[in-house]
Amino acid sequence: MAGGGPIVVRLQKRALALAASLSFFSGFVDVLTLVLFGEFAALQSGNMVFIGRLIFELTQPHEAATWEEIAHHVAALLSNFSGVVLFCAIHKYCRRPVLVAAPILPVLTASAGAFNLASGGAKWGEWGACFAAASMGALNFISSPNSDLSGKLFAMTSLATGNLQKSAKMFFKWVTCHEFTPAEKQQTLTAVSTVFCTILGAALGGFAMFLKPFGPEDYHDSWYLIIAAPFQLLILLYHNCIMEPVPIQEDAELSTSMATMPTAP
Repeated sequence: MAGGGPIVVRLQKRALALAASLSFFSGFVDVLTLVLFGEFAALQSGNMVFIGRLIFELTQPHEAATWEEIAHHVAALLSNFSGVVLFCAIHKYCRRPVLVAAPILPVLTASAGAFNLASGGAKWGEWGACFAAASMGALNFISSPNSDLSGKLFAMTSLATGNLQKSAKMFFKWVTCHEFTPAEKQQTLTAVSTVFCTILGAALGGFAMFLKPFGPEDYHDSWYLIIAAPFQLLILLYHNCIMEPVPIQEDAELSTSMATMPTAP
């Protein structure tokens, strides 16, 4: 973002809080789905690596079980893909797409937990990961530079690797006495906050599952997905509040700020 007066500074702080919230939530949900279902809901590169490993394992015994695991990972990939398509459709036909998506995505997240709870720990409950993957696919797309939203973060808050590389790049510039522009400062803060908040969210998710407050069986921890859903709703409403529609365009200072939003890592 460009530097400027209080309107721009306020927008910068709110955008940073939004990025931190999105990445924290992504880290939390990804740990839950990895432990509960063996799938990443947001970090689809992890599922792709799993598929590659399982293809190797097809040469080993228990081939039928391996094919089933591959199907689960492919389903997670396709569900994440479908979540993006769903939001694209909402964006095409609705004037306030984030506001419309706000109740839909948390319902998908909660459905993942409810589906697994309904299974009573049975193997078929793992297909609940598809609901969470669709939800997280749309959530990451909303903030990414790939969406057609007029107001967005221009950052993929579920892809911590890219933000880690961005942070390393900016660190090198800092130690070599580079003079940062206001836009570069905002990009750096967004990237660093995404990395650290993803770790914090994942750590909280792991600790929450360690506590086992809902029962001794792992599938009981699916309640956390249901509990997390209202927080996802609040994050999306916050996004709608500060990004959609793009704030007061007649304010030249703010218009310049929105035009120079940071690019993706």
